[in-house]
Amino acid sequence: MKRIIGIDIGRTKCTVVYGYYNEGMVKVLNKLVFLTEADYDTLKQAMERFDELLDMYDFEAIGIGCRGPVDMHNGILLDPPNMPEWKGLRIKEHFTNRYNVPCFLNTNSEISALAELYEYNRKGRDFNSIVFLSLIPEVSAGIVKDKKLFNAEFPGNIPLLCGTSDINALICDIRRSPDSIPEESELRVYIEEPEGITLDTVLRLAEKGDRYAVTIAEKIGYMIADALTLLDERFSPDAIVLDDFYDRYRMLLEQFIKKRLSASDKSSGTVFLPPVSRENIIDTGVLINALPQVH
Repeated sequence: MKRIIGIDIGRTKCTVVYGYYNEGMVKVLNKLVFLTEADYDTLKQAMERFDELLDMYDFEAIGIGCRGPVDMHNGILLDPPNMPEWKGLRIKEHFTNRYNVPCFLNTNSEISALAELYEYNRKGRDFNSIVFLSLIPEVSAGIVKDKKLFNAEFPGNIPLLCGTSDINALICDIRRSPDSIPEESELRVYIEEPEGITLDTVLRLAEKGDRYAVTIAEKIGYMIADALTLLDERFSPDAIVLDDFYDRYRMLLEQFIKKRLSASDKSSGTVFLPPVSRENIIDTGVLINALPQVH
């Protein structure tokens, strides 16, 4: 039995998960949360709190998940969204020096890919490779091949799909030019506060039948289809899992995705699946990330 620690770093809260790995099974034994902003408003305080919590346990490895980009090889947080004080933190070095155990840092997309592969196989699948496609806060993919994390070509794990599927840029363009929104669109109410125009805003209005929002949703559907095609052609995974944000708008977006795939004649036998519907799946992912065999 291998005792392991998982850490999930977030802008609003951080989580420390203690568990074990034994004969292919991961078990969460305890979970402690602290509020990053409300309770520990400086990086120094947050790191001291991590040390206090980890000092409570006896463990053999640490797995860390964080919103990218990260330098996974050197264990550095490059530029965590809305967490400027954490930029450049050599977190792997901190924990390996203090606890003298292996430490692995990866993005949340990669953590999710590990968790989805594990959970789907627990449900009876026999997957060796899986891709987890995330749409927010930017388009990125976590890739597991032969049950090991695939290392991206770029230092810092820059999202693989930025040239193919820049959904975030599309929404930002609307924010920058709100005057170009047609008069009949309900998105005009955000003209004075364009920051309110988010991917969620656009897709909600598209579901209600707002014609302009539907045209944007169609573009988004095409972008997702292109991303799926690229991932399928490049990695030939057993399955591609789309994040829960996509799952919320599946009925809206699926029609455009199928239209694009049909027109391009690039559909394949790859299975497209929703995320495993289980609360706190990231807890399992960060624990699995502590296992050397997945790296």
